Amino acid sequence: MIYENLREKCIYEEVGNSPDEREGHAFFEYLTDIKDKCIRSEREFDEKCADKVMLRLRLPVDKINKCIEDSFIISGDMESYNWVLGVDREVANRSGVTNSPSLTVNGHPYYGQFKADPMFDAICDGYHPTHKPFACQTTVE
Repeated sequence: MIYENLREKCIYEEVGNSPDEREGHAFFEYLTDIKDKCIRSEREFDEKCADKVMLRLRLPVDKINKCIEDSFIISGDMESYNWVLGVDREVANRSGVTNSPSLTVNGHPYYGQFKADPMFDAICDGYHPTHKPFACQTTVE
């Protein structure tokens, strides 16, 4: 799963640097397709399925795989330190994130239930009562 996390970070970096707006959506298409085509239908995730999804979305498979390999201090050596994961860990530590999945609201870790209503309430609670956006002032029933 760590390898897939690295792949997703590399895809995000690749499409994020593209001048073609359509490619920005390719990251989210990849996330959807990898879940639907490789995890749900195949019942087992593997690199071949991820490559098929990337090819279907016209993502540069070789470039993304090289990005993954180069993220290790010793390129391709998955036993060596990975600087991408190291940076993520540093950011998580500074943010107070201790588990995954996690959420921070205004720089503070959220410790409530991972359900829409409590998370929405936590976001709205971050606003001063006189400056809450309209969505936070209404009640949904």
